[in-house]
Amino acid sequence: MTADIHRLTVHDGRALPQAQDAERALLGAVLLDPGVLSQVPWLDPEHFYREAHARTYRTLLELDARGDQIDLVTLAAEVERAPERFGGMAYVSALADNVPSSENAAYYARLVYDAARRRDVVTRCRRAADLATDGDLAEALALLDSGQADAAATGLRHIADVADDVWREYQRREQDRRDHRDPGVPLGLRTLSHMLLVERGEQLVVAGRPGMGKTALALSMARGACRAGVGVAVFSLEMTDTALGRRLAAQEGRLAGDAIRRAQLSGEGVEYFHNALHQVAGWPLWIDETPGQTIEQIRRKARHLKAARPELGMVVVDHVGLCGSSNARWGRVESVGHVTRTGKEAAKELDVLWVALSQLNRKVEERADKRPMLADLRDTGDVEQDADAVLFVYRDEYYNKENSLKQGVAELIVAKQREGECGAVEVAFESISTAFTDIARGF
Repeated sequence: MTADIHRLTVHDGRALPQAQDAERALLGAVLLDPGVLSQVPWLDPEHFYREAHARTYRTLLELDARGDQIDLVTLAAEVERAPERFGGMAYVSALADNVPSSENAAYYARLVYDAARRRDVVTRCRRAADLATDGDLAEALALLDSGQADAAATGLRHIADVADDVWREYQRREQDRRDHRDPGVPLGLRTLSHMLLVERGEQLVVAGRPGMGKTALALSMARGACRAGVGVAVFSLEMTDTALGRRLAAQEGRLAGDAIRRAQLSGEGVEYFHNALHQVAGWPLWIDETPGQTIEQIRRKARHLKAARPELGMVVVDHVGLCGSSNARWGRVESVGHVTRTGKEAAKELDVLWVALSQLNRKVEERADKRPMLADLRDTGDVEQDADAVLFVYRDEYYNKENSLKQGVAELIVAKQREGECGAVEVAFESISTAFTDIARGF
């Protein structure tokens, strides 16, 4: 937030949001119990509306940092140097008079912080409006974006609060296991979910050579998430939204995608196709086909969608190599690295699983064993480093069409998983519909 936000008083004739009573109560609570400062480490002097309150709070923080006693006597000694800047000695002395205890200090602090955030929104919007009218539109959008990112920041948390969340999460997942539900974000493939656990706030990189089925796998994952009520946004920089719609319907109805594209379905097939489209149309799924957009544009759109549709829990970017460059001077490695770093940040900010598709180069095909390895990602920016999990797609039948012993089988190789094991699982791949399904039916 801007350092001088509390100095502003009105906007368009209306008083800016403020919580002066809470400010006074919080300062009084600190004087009664200096330990209050450790309860609200995220609150800064700049969050106070009244200048005298901001200076008083800053002085209390300085006393605490020096290890000095905090009470009316030590505060008064500081105030005496410039009493007019603090509202006078009488005002400071009265701070603790109307606060019976420090018990509600954290609540007062939240009121102060909330008012500061609201003032920040007002001033950012006013500045953005001026820029959008007579200045730089990109700067206006960046100003609004940075404000939303600031609002999403949660600050420091005590480990006791984190421990409570961990325990509640464990209990919830234990119940999910009893109810045969995926503990993380559902991917629609139980075989894969038994090895790979991905959660909101994480980035999953799905990589492979062209033709392996990266997009088809991402759509299969999206279908699994949607069936569980998790909203999905797909940003396709390569395929149109209608092409993706056809694929989704083909997968859902187990229909030949080419027959759909050519309108050559049989009478019964047309009925299956219509039913599949009806099923897909009811999902919480959004598709953006804008080509060449930057990762910042994708993040902004995802942020707006999340604000409007809180059920959004998965974002798919297909693929990172096609994102427009955010800096004309960057090479491919720098550009892709920026895309994956931003994707990781967006996953945490929006509390979604960020699925980034990545295309491997031809070096994979120079080996006798063409199964991808993490080393194949090394020349594509910091993809491996930025990913919480890396999943490779490999189909032997693609290279050995006649002699493969794995016809209709895809290997999903979990090459990286921060908190789990790595390995490979086999799933069925139906080439005519591009559907990925479990082979074993006992799950």
